[in-house]
Amino acid sequence: MQRITKLPKSKRPAFDDISENSIVYADPMAWVEQLVPENKIEGLGWKVEHTLDSQFNLSATQNLQLSLNESEKKQDWFNVGATIQDMNGNTYNLIDLLGYAIQHNPHLLEDDYIEKMDSDSFLIVHLREAQTQLALRNQEIKPILIYLKEILRHPESATLDQYDAAQFLDLQHHLGMPWRTNERLKIFAEKLQNSYQDQICTPQGFQGELRPYQQQGLAWLQFLRETEHGGILADDMGLDEAQNIKNPRAKASQVVRQIKAKHRLCLTGTPMENHLGELWSLFHFLMPEVAKELPEKTTIEVNIDMNEQQSKLYEAVRATMQKNIRELIAAKGFHRNHLLEMVQDMVEEGRKILIFSQFTTMLQLIEEHLKTLNIRNVKLTGQTKKRDEVITAFQAGDIPVFLISLKAGGVGLNLTAADTVIHYDPWWNPAAEDQASDRAWRIGQDKPGDVLKRYRNVFAKNHLLEKSFDEKNMDDTEVGAVPNHEYHVSSPYQKDQLIRQ
Repeated sequence: MQRITKLPKSKRPAFDDISENSIVYADPMAWVEQLVPENKIEGLGWKVEHTLDSQFNLSATQNLQLSLNESEKKQDWFNVGATIQDMNGNTYNLIDLLGYAIQHNPHLLEDDYIEKMDSDSFLIVHLREAQTQLALRNQEIKPILIYLKEILRHPESATLDQYDAAQFLDLQHHLGMPWRTNERLKIFAEKLQNSYQDQICTPQGFQGELRPYQQQGLAWLQFLRETEHGGILADDMGLDEAQNIKNPRAKASQVVRQIKAKHRLCLTGTPMENHLGELWSLFHFLMPEVAKELPEKTTIEVNIDMNEQQSKLYEAVRATMQKNIRELIAAKGFHRNHLLEMVQDMVEEGRKILIFSQFTTMLQLIEEHLKTLNIRNVKLTGQTKKRDEVITAFQAGDIPVFLISLKAGGVGLNLTAADTVIHYDPWWNPAAEDQASDRAWRIGQDKPGDVLKRYRNVFAKNHLLEKSFDEKNMDDTEVGAVPNHEYHVSSPYQKDQLIRQ
């Protein structure tokens, strides 16, 4: 019995000299090299027969092809495919074959193993319920193991959206063969790679000169249009408020999503005000196939009645505290004195001031005191009917103070005449406060300014600041917000918030 791979070629027995009683053995891969891609043993006139459990009943392979075919189930999604044929022309799904092999031999996807694979050797893949095995040339298989690793780990979900599919087309240089796909994906991939240009011509009839960042914004919009992307353009390039569809279940959101358009954009200064669901709602309008519908939400309110003794005690304490607080505020008058002194000094300095409050009654009280000081002012609340007139009066006139309710004037305004913003009472939502502050810091603003926030020195201050910090921290983490330079002015807590029942 001779091990032929251990003998010099000159001393190895020729197959013609081997009798039917001779036993010849060699390394498994040495047999593979004799049997595929051509059966060299049969070429010498020998007949090769295999037992049922033979490890060398091999078939060479040919015509390896990669494909990205459009999914029939989901629009703009593509199925990753790879096929290979044996020498008889039978076609096999290579993704399934390799996935099956990897399930039984996970080391096939280990980087160290792949690196050591001999490119001139073969990977033997066992066919299910068949005696024949396929011999895959490592030179063709190694790039697939490297670059399609995640697909091979989960062959049952070998689908990509058109963006990832476009990126996969670039892998053909590494895989050593082109993808078979439709022309639409090739065009999309080319646009995705080459469509963006820093400088593009402004639309015909446009009068004016764009600032550099506006030119970049225009180029970006054109890139989105060319590549069939939806996009969100935030703040300075437009004041239309897409936050009107921030609630995905609102009627306005449902109607807008029914609009048929090839290209969709959202313009807003606050893509996310309260929570990430609002940002999701915008993308559900922009790319409905990507952002799937939110699951239904069930709200259950449980009302627990106090007994008679508890009710009497609660009402007595509430009434007493309300009476005491009203008397204290009326006697001291300190809830507005600090603000009025500050505003009076600023007006004398020539400042133009925005004062925000979430309470219209507080704005009314401030308005009355400003009149006693002969400080001209205008006011904007939800009840103001001629918004444009009061805005123009502040912007173009000599009125130094603009009183604005946070809800009515927090969005959609351009008040660049202002150089000072005062938030009279804190709100739990810092994004709403920041958005209100930004009414003064818009395109056309050429003056530095201050933002003042007034926090009352009572127990509620810590609660509101804690809540505000949580919201602000979430915003900064998710959106990458830049902190503003702000002054925090402490003063006594106002009656409207303490007296709330």
